[in-house]
Amino acid sequence: MGPSIMRNIQSSLKNLLPVISFARPSDVDRYLKLYNIDLDSGKYRCAICGDVMTRENIYALIVNGSSIKLICNKPSCQAKLSIIPLEHVG
Repeated sequence: MGPSIMRNIQSSLKNLLPVISFARPSDVDRYLKLYNIDLDSGKYRCAICGDVMTRENIYALIVNGSSIKLICNKPSCQAKLSIIPLEHVG
């Protein structure tokens, strides 16, 4: 397969991931409440790097059925999010 075909496949797969990226602080609180996630507890960690999740560093919430994964806002974690298969997260 050529590089352009691989990019198209990766782009298509990326669009299939159920990801919520937070654009506004109000979105963070709404989705955390919706999924009953208490970041003040200190028990939630980034599924990629393992850092403790806070309201200040949350980038994305991945929901796959009953499984919920959080991703921090480090550029390296954001980059990996676009290529990491869900079954390998966390």
